[in-house]
Amino acid sequence: MAELPLRHRQILYYLQHRTGYTTGQMLADHLHTSTRTIRNDVADINRALEGSGVQIVSKHRFGYMLSAEDPSQLASLTRSSGSFLSRTERLRHVAFCLCLRDGFQNLDELADEMFISKTTLELDLKEFRHEYLLIRPHIELIRHRNSIAFENNERKKRHLLCHLFASNWNYNGRGNTFYQYHYLDEKIVNLCIREINYHLDLYGIQMEDVNVVYLDLMVAIMIHRLRDGHAMEAAAADVFTVPAAVRMVDALAVALEEKLDCRIIEAERRELYELVSCSILPDMDALRKRSLQEIFSGSLLEFSGKYLRLLETEYGLCFQQDQDFLLTLLLYLQYLDRPVHNLNRFGIADRTLRVDYAVEFELAFRIQPLAVDHYGSYLDYLELFYLMNILSGALHKVETRKVRAVIMSYYNMPAMWNLRRLLDEEFGDRIIIKDLLPMYLKDNYDFSETDLILTSANKQIVTDQDLTVLRISPYFTGEDKQRISGYLNQLLFRRLYRKDFPSVTELLSRASWEEKADYDDYLGLLEHMGRRMISQGYVDENYLIQILNRESLATFASHPVYIIVHSSVPAKQTHIHVTTLNHRLIVNGNKIRMVIMLCMQESERGLLFKLYNELYGSDFNPNDCRFMKTRNEFLDFLSDNCVK
Repeated sequence: MAELPLRHRQILYYLQHRTGYTTGQMLADHLHTSTRTIRNDVADINRALEGSGVQIVSKHRFGYMLSAEDPSQLASLTRSSGSFLSRTERLRHVAFCLCLRDGFQNLDELADEMFISKTTLELDLKEFRHEYLLIRPHIELIRHRNSIAFENNERKKRHLLCHLFASNWNYNGRGNTFYQYHYLDEKIVNLCIREINYHLDLYGIQMEDVNVVYLDLMVAIMIHRLRDGHAMEAAAADVFTVPAAVRMVDALAVALEEKLDCRIIEAERRELYELVSCSILPDMDALRKRSLQEIFSGSLLEFSGKYLRLLETEYGLCFQQDQDFLLTLLLYLQYLDRPVHNLNRFGIADRTLRVDYAVEFELAFRIQPLAVDHYGSYLDYLELFYLMNILSGALHKVETRKVRAVIMSYYNMPAMWNLRRLLDEEFGDRIIIKDLLPMYLKDNYDFSETDLILTSANKQIVTDQDLTVLRISPYFTGEDKQRISGYLNQLLFRRLYRKDFPSVTELLSRASWEEKADYDDYLGLLEHMGRRMISQGYVDENYLIQILNRESLATFASHPVYIIVHSSVPAKQTHIHVTTLNHRLIVNGNKIRMVIMLCMQESERGLLFKLYNELYGSDFNPNDCRFMKTRNEFLDFLSDNCVK
């Protein structure tokens, strides 16, 4: 069977873990490429796998779905082999080799092993620092002339090995997507998994899947390293433990010693004590019977309280009555306080989620200054991502009036009644259907207490009321659901800014513009624009520092054509500066023509959500303005297409 390059294997792996069809745009977003490239890749994959029983089925307007006569074949197709076709694979291989090697690794031999030039390897090593040295456990890379090695620290090597296996773990099967059981003996791994599951159940301990996988891998790696003569040097000091975890790990160690003929000393066990202690899931029913003050520390309550007051003061969002949200938020913030807090990145398409949850991500990001004070560091992208999830669940429960809607259609009453039931089932917590109306009443009906008209007719409805008209199918298709969800998301945005803000067209007409600029360095462009804001007296140096820090953590470029760049540092005066580019820059897989930089006074923070809503929430496709390079072109386009 043909050896597949990395991106082809990633496509197969992604489709393997999806139910139903996946659109080309979803795949393109996940892999940071274009839909055209996805189409070509799918054709290449099907040619390469012809006769194998594995095929990607393509259906117009639905997308792609994986079909496999023998699912076991997929495991081998998505694994790495001896070919290193991407930098990601090469960096992973270097880290893996250095973890298992006792001495120095010659760079010429390493380059030959991966069939790359020495120059390419040197470039890879520059990226290696960011990928593997700056993350926990912060292992040191030592270079001596033409050789490299990791520091002689068994604990750090094991943590990195665990990270390498866990970061691409196949949660729908067993084994790592790329390595499967390379280095680890599958029989030993399976024995460890059985014993761990048995002892967790025996001691009444529940953990999230990601932590169970880390525990499985830590134990299996420990056994292999002990057999290779690499025992833990000394017990870690001041590890976080709880009695139940200690008892469970001690019993597990005794069982493994008997079955695998090895000795697991205190130093080995303390690593496992801490992981299990940090990962135990609480009894939620028992917690709900206690007050928050009984459960959480005063410092954590103060931290969360400051964050919630910030959201209420700046955006009018009050979550104090949602006790389930408060408990979930505090448990999550407490988990991040623990010395070990593994988070699962499995299947997360960063760019797609940043588009769909733009409001929630910005609200989550507002915690950063408070996080520095409490944790001593900013939250990373994955930590913000899970906070974003909590906020998303809470936002729709904030007390607000339901949208008042009527259904207008040429169809008979049974069809409209069915549509009403389908809408109630899908959106009943946010929309109330007031009336079912025939179309001829469009000119006579009193819409004064209506917010939304849903109609199956392709006919213009004009009223003197401030309401929205959405056209939907009488069969309530997936596209109809997306259209209504988009409308509800726009309402969510509107709750976060004042109604008296000018339209986006007017706001950008007042902005300062730099047209047809020539830049080939995105960060250099951001710094240039930030310096201009500073020189004109709108903001100070902290504004630019926060923008660059934010960009390094989670890029602003989550949409095509234009980027909205901003900072929470208060401005002396609200101002917008726009730069259009003569040649587009590719940032995070998006081709960018325009950068919109915004600074806001404390009282006008909602302006960001106004821009987000009207530039990203309108029905037009941003790519329609991808060739526009001047102020007048873009403003004319917006005046014709933006939501009013």
